[in-house]
Amino acid sequence: MKGLKVILVSAFTLIAVSFPAWSADRQAGVTRIQNMVQAKVGSKWVNAKLHMSLYTGNKIRTGANSKAQIMYTDGTIARLGSQTILTVQGRQINLNKGKVFVRAKKGGGGLKVRTPSAVAAVTGTEFMVEVAADNSTVVTVLEGSVNVMGEIGTSIMLDAGNSSMVGVNQEPTNPVSVDIDQYKQKEELTAPVDGNQTESTAVNPSDKMPDDPPEKTETTVTVTTDTNKLINAPLNADNPVKPAQQDIREPDKLNTSPTTGELEIIIK
Repeated sequence: MKGLKVILVSAFTLIAVSFPAWSADRQAGVTRIQNMVQAKVGSKWVNAKLHMSLYTGNKIRTGANSKAQIMYTDGTIARLGSQTILTVQGRQINLNKGKVFVRAKKGGGGLKVRTPSAVAAVTGTEFMVEVAADNSTVVTVLEGSVNVMGEIGTSIMLDAGNSSMVGVNQEPTNPVSVDIDQYKQKEELTAPVDGNQTESTAVNPSDKMPDDPPEKTETTVTVTTDTNKLINAPLNADNPVKPAQQDIREPDKLNTSPTTGELEIIIK
């Protein structure tokens, strides 16, 4: 009987050691691809695949007339428009170029969008973020509320039906009223997603992909354990980029804890 107990313990130890250490680092998965969509794995861009797992540091970009959607385990989604490039940083998206539509699930882990000129942070809302050629940012709220902060530190709260622009090293402009129904009719990223999910194809020379700008290396990590208690700590700049080709079959095991960002304001 004593020998049997030793065997059981050894078998359990073997299973624990052999379990992939990177599985807890997965952040989201690719759930929709239309036309040309690529993911950056290490230093190389490859064609994105449906159900591809995304890790902190992974990038996604779309070509002309192309779209993509990524989904976190709590159901929060981010849809990329054409000529868009973004980086997944835990519960933060670094939008380098283009535009992204976010639907953050109420009661979920929340999501932030950081651009070259602003940070938008929410829980349970719908909003659009677009980066212009001059790196200015336009945030439009379609549902709920969004806290928008410029790089110089001032912030405003945008409610549904309002928009604000933030220039580089400038404060957010005063809210401008937006007709939500008309906006949704014109903006295809807000439309319900149908069942058409198309894999990427080979790069077409005429379908120029957006450039890959360098990422900012100095930032802070925000860990939210309570809506009134925010804890800031230095970001580990050596966070490795994990392979992005793993099949996402167990979304309940994805890590949805915040890993980086400048500002985290949770709005219930």
